[in-house]
Amino acid sequence: MEVISICPCHIIFPRGKREIKKRGQDINNYHFWAWVDPDDITQASQVAINSSRYYGYEIYNVATEENLNEARTLEFAQKSGGTT
Repeated sequence: MEVISICPCHIIFPRGKREIKKRGQDINNYHFWAWVDPDDITQASQVAINSSRYYGYEIYNVATEENLNEARTLEFAQKSGGTT
């Protein structure tokens, strides 16, 4: 059996980006609030399926590089104990 898990963060459609950025003006309330565009989920799925590093089971966390925190998403994830 082969399993690929795509774990997107909050999926934001284009019509919702303005609202999310407005909410994010108070950085203290959004410590790690990344999002991902639906088109990026499609691309991430293709990358995961065609990955040469796939060994039967893999989890892919998908988030945009932008977020509502002062730090970049990857930098924040690494400091929080995640791997990238």
